[in-house]
Amino acid sequence: ASALARGNLTLNGAALAPDAAPPYRSLTLSLDARLQRELEVATRATVASLAPRHVTAAAVVVLDNASGEVLAWVGSPDALDAS
Repeated sequence: ASALARGNLTLNGAALAPDAAPPYRSLTLSLDARLQRELEVATRATVASLAPRHVTAAAVVVLDNASGEVLAWVGSPDALDAS
């Protein structure tokens, strides 16, 4: 199924709020735990190195081009960061 298909938004099988990512309602993640952790560490270090330029957040998505699977996804250097 397409990641842009209508339906319920889930993360690892757990339902998320219906308005979590409008207008897209379906997203399937195939996160690689090791890659996810490495990406979080690298994102945090990159943002820290860019702090003199007033950078406070970054976003990174790693996809498997052949399957379209999302392998790692960082929305900010800290999951609790609202920026």
